[in-house]
Amino acid sequence: MESKIIVPKTSIIRAHQEPEDFTFWKGFRMPGTEIPGLIAAGTFYKKGRNFWDVMNKKNAVVVELKDHYFKKLIIEVQNPEEILHLLNTK
Repeated sequence: MESKIIVPKTSIIRAHQEPEDFTFWKGFRMPGTEIPGLIAAGTFYKKGRNFWDVMNKKNAVVVELKDHYFKKLIIEVQNPEEILHLLNTK
């Protein structure tokens, strides 16, 4: 697994936090770990290759990407509102 993923801001389509994005089924697990309701970490394939790193979905954001290896990054952050503002500001 990667220790970090670097994405240029020009590759970010949008960042959001919508409940329908945090479904029970993350997709087909590639290299990754999932204990439903507890942790999802690694690469999952659902309408594209997505990277998950989430334990608490209340603090998770979805970052949609273009021209990148991953279609979406679903990541847990300390302050979702602040991160959403930073990522969505041009």
